[in-house]
Amino acid sequence: MSFSFNFHDEDADSNISVSDQTNALSNYEPAIEPELVDLELLLGSLVGKRLTYEEVNISGRYKVFRREFSDVKHQLMMEDDSSNEEVQILLGQTNEDLRSNVYEGGLKSWECAYEVVDFIKNEDNQLFPSSNRLNVIEIGCGTSLPTCSILEELLNTSNTETSITLTDYNAPVLRLVTVPNLIINWALKKLEPSRLKELQQAKTEATPGIIIEEPIRDGEIFLSRGIIRNFLENLTAHHVTLNLISGGWSEKFLQLVKLSLNNSIQNTLIITSETIYQPKMLPVISEILIELTTTVPNTKTIVAAKDIYFGVGGSVVDFTSYLDSQIRKRSLDLHYQVQRLTDVPRSLIRLKTTSQMSLEDFDGFLSQSFVAEKFANDLLLATNNVDDDDLDILTSPKRLSFDIKELQDLLAKFVSSNSTRLVTQLSHISELKKTHEGLNVRQINSSFKRLENDFIIPYDDALKLYSALKRIHATSNLLRNASYYVFLLQQLESIFDQNEFDKPPFNDLVKFTQISTNLDLHVQDASSLMSLQLVKDYQPVHRKRTVFIVDIASTLLSQITADSSKQSIANICFTLATLADNNFLNCIQSLLDDYTSKSSQAIVKTLTSPKTIVSSMEKVSHLAKAIYHLSKYMQETPFPKLSQTYDQYCQEKLNYNSDLFTHFWRQVALFIGPKFRETISRGGPVAKALKNSSQQYKLAITNGIIQSGDDITENSIPVTMMINAIRVLNN
Repeated sequence: MSFSFNFHDEDADSNISVSDQTNALSNYEPAIEPELVDLELLLGSLVGKRLTYEEVNISGRYKVFRREFSDVKHQLMMEDDSSNEEVQILLGQTNEDLRSNVYEGGLKSWECAYEVVDFIKNEDNQLFPSSNRLNVIEIGCGTSLPTCSILEELLNTSNTETSITLTDYNAPVLRLVTVPNLIINWALKKLEPSRLKELQQAKTEATPGIIIEEPIRDGEIFLSRGIIRNFLENLTAHHVTLNLISGGWSEKFLQLVKLSLNNSIQNTLIITSETIYQPKMLPVISEILIELTTTVPNTKTIVAAKDIYFGVGGSVVDFTSYLDSQIRKRSLDLHYQVQRLTDVPRSLIRLKTTSQMSLEDFDGFLSQSFVAEKFANDLLLATNNVDDDDLDILTSPKRLSFDIKELQDLLAKFVSSNSTRLVTQLSHISELKKTHEGLNVRQINSSFKRLENDFIIPYDDALKLYSALKRIHATSNLLRNASYYVFLLQQLESIFDQNEFDKPPFNDLVKFTQISTNLDLHVQDASSLMSLQLVKDYQPVHRKRTVFIVDIASTLLSQITADSSKQSIANICFTLATLADNNFLNCIQSLLDDYTSKSSQAIVKTLTSPKTIVSSMEKVSHLAKAIYHLSKYMQETPFPKLSQTYDQYCQEKLNYNSDLFTHFWRQVALFIGPKFRETISRGGPVAKALKNSSQQYKLAITNGIIQSGDDITENSIPVTMMINAIRVLNN
């Protein structure tokens, strides 16, 4: 069987290496001009809003609260600016998580934010200075969960002085989730329940037009003027100032951040999470972090990111490669450490100037588990990009030489500050030396000569023979491993030649996934393969093809319908979960958000025309049936390489407390319930018509839910939740 490899990268000539971009920041003009956001005006726009929140459990040890995504969508719909392109994306009408230069995904809590919270809460990391005086900057803050955790620590401490600066590309994100999440976490963690209840009583306040007749339910906070006033007073009492910046990264953005700092505070902590995913923006965010870390005194920077962003192109290796190139070119006083997280393909990168380093930074070299060969291999991997044709073997020794120089400097400081102790130890050594002066050296040498002739020389000869045999054996193993590698490549090439990845039931997706997984495991087990030029050439191609397959599977998962076969659903889920489990989770969440939004809006539209409820529920039932088929498969099938089912895995990672089908109907019920109550409370002909149609609504909703699943009855949980959501029609 003959075949050929097409390794040519069509984009190779047009791509610019990140290390070649010297004026990335000064040459970049953002689509949205950066500007300060007025905190008082923003808080004023939140008065009278009822926020629905959910608890997020992190590592089983900490909890933070965030506003529910469906609640944000509800507010956007009520504000009725659906013609705005940004709002359309936020509402999920375009099936996009983000769009470059329009919306950068700030409404969602991305995975690395949880890792940063875990890192912040770990007291061993010593992020908070003993003086309790700190500048905090969160770049690309989005839902601001890390800052919520920092604020909790600060408000539990006396004699603090803190300046917090939160930045996000989109100003609506700051208004819809960033500041609301700060208030929610403050209210739930700092206020006594009785005090919180008292502050939410809007009727007792001079707030014309804002009177809430419904009781505050669990999982809700009503933003009264009292809540907001007490939030600001609490910040002031703890000497905490809050600054907000919206817009794109640029020189002006950098200046606004610097101006927001309290220059009397000598320590600064910078946090940024999931901001290095776009290769074209990587030099821009890198330059901002370099500038702030190296010019603002005593600054520590934490960058959290996925190791590789499938479908987008960014990676931790690209980021550290850019840092290395700038450290070399500009002789920057900058040091970084990459902490790869266990069990997940994510990393934390810590940046600081070399003057801030201490002996603690070299603890890894003293660990009993330290293996020089493994460390050298990891260092080579960290300083090389799989997309590059050439192997960089110069950067690793240079980085080690920097570490050696820094360690020598630290040792010199230690010697100068501990000279008395060292002199005492040297005197003990001198006494020990005198003890051995009386030994007969000639007799020892004679005995050693006999040992050398009789044992050491023959043993050395045997070692040389053994070494030669090992090399022959290693070469033989390498050839066998290479043969199996080529065999797997033949199978992959055959699948790509057929090009039937989008043909139901998508069996070729599974074939590629299984062979690709075997290929990756083989390269991992036989690391010597990476010394072969064939393997080095093919790995970037294989990576791009994997991204291509992940994109196809992601698109197919977002398009499943009630007519999708069980085998199609199984093949799509297996492919995505195996190759990119984070993409699988994001696609499940996006699909659920999309179908929930479409179903909720279809039911809400019937409020002004109750006669259409039957036809609307038929459409909703069709969407729900797709969720039902997916949910059933997820409940019955183990997640790849885990003992959990797909359903258990999603419940754990996405913080659901039920199967996907039940969760879907719960979200719909949570959305339509307030809309029905608002319409009835306004009264008039519309409310009267709705009440007259209560039985028609109950019957249509019940039948629609029953028709969406094979084993669903009128007593099932989804039916109960939906009927409860419209019970106001019976009042």
